[in-house]
Amino acid sequence: MKTLILTGASESMADVSAASLPSKQKYCEIKNYDLKVITLEGRLEFERPLQAFKEVKNYDVCMWVDADAVITSTNYNIEDFLDPNKPFSASLDWTDVQTISMGNFVIQNTNKTSELFNKYSSFCENSTHDQDAMNCVLNSDPELINILPRKYLNAVPSIVKEYRVHEYRDIVDPWDESCFLAHLTTVSNECRIRIIKENLLTQV
Repeated sequence: MKTLILTGASESMADVSAASLPSKQKYCEIKNYDLKVITLEGRLEFERPLQAFKEVKNYDVCMWVDADAVITSTNYNIEDFLDPNKPFSASLDWTDVQTISMGNFVIQNTNKTSELFNKYSSFCENSTHDQDAMNCVLNSDPELINILPRKYLNAVPSIVKEYRVHEYRDIVDPWDESCFLAHLTTVSNECRIRIIKENLLTQV
């Protein structure tokens, strides 16, 4: 299976992307996956899936991994996250909801991928960002989307509680060392870089 890990960020997140990149490089080297780093431009709030849809045309599978996500376990293969009947896979969001997160996701190149792209694109017109649009797809056609537990693609570590500057919400299924990645969402870039560079994930 020809697989691509796609990551990147806007210029404002470039330092975070650089800090998390070694974890993605190591993972791709071990698994023999391709890795591509891009700079997001244009309609940033919709650009991640559009770039992944573009890249998956040349692959069997394309996984997007956010700049503020660190791959923490090499025990998983991308195939572990797939449903052969559903072209899109993503984890539940980190709070107590039944919506999916768009920070990290997988698109498969199947006979349903074009249908998924068309539905996503149509919902973008009346959505504020990619997560809204893809959750509209989930509500309208759940057979296109594989919903994963948070431990795979959206495990938020408890340490973010130490750095949050706005009202804190409980983390459901927080990151531990068995999770595929740690998603450092909702904190400043400075704090994200410190957590990564000082290896603070387990120090809570």
